Amino acid sequence: MAGTRAEIDLDRRFTSPLVCRLAGVTFRQLDWWVRTGVISPEYQQASGSGTLRLFSAKDVLKVRAIRILRDMGISLGMVRSVGVVGVLDIIAGEIDTIRDLIAS
Repeated sequence: MAGTRAEIDLDRRFTSPLVCRLAGVTFRQLDWWVRTGVISPEYQQASGSGTLRLFSAKDVLKVRAIRILRDMGISLGMVRSVGVVGVLDIIAGEIDTIRDLIAS
C-alpha cells in the first residue's frame, strides 16, 4: 500500500556490517564505539576474533543517532556520559531556551 510505513520486526537481530550500512557509519567507527562503551549490542557481544555482535533495531537507531550527534560536533565523551537520549534532551532544552530568547 503506497504511503504507509513498513513494519519493523523489533525482534530481528542485525550484524555489524548491516548496522553500519543502515546507520551510515564505518565498521571501524562501530567497533570503536562498542569497545569504548558508547553503544552495547542488545543481543550478543563478540566473544573473540571471528564472532558476531548482534544488535537490535533499537541499537540501530541509537547508532544512527550517535552518528548524527557526532556530525553536529557532540563529543563521544558527552554521548557516553549522558547517553543518546540525554544528549537529545539537552539539545531540546537548548532549542526551547533559544525560542524563548527570540520571543522576548
